[in-house]
Amino acid sequence: MRIDLYGAATVPTEGTGAAATSSSHSTGQNTAEAEPVDTATLSSGSLAVPSLAEQALKTAEERYAKVDALNRAVSSGAYTLDPAIIAHAITTQGV
Repeated sequence: MRIDLYGAATVPTEGTGAAATSSSHSTGQNTAEAEPVDTATLSSGSLAVPSLAEQALKTAEERYAKVDALNRAVSSGAYTLDPAIIAHAITTQGV
């Protein structure tokens, strides 16, 4: 797919190969040469996106279940915090 914002095409410059382009805006000259065209390339990593999205959604469902269980425990008073354990975790993990 090619998106051409300026109605211009890539024009090779003489003696520099097909990959080189020249721009009338970059030199400030009013020439017949066309603007360079932006391109995008998809890598093989793009094939992993659907599976990563599925994994992220699955993780979200698992987290929702854990958060819901924690919320119920806090609401019912069954969840208690031990200040000594919290203090130990803060000092050993550098939080």
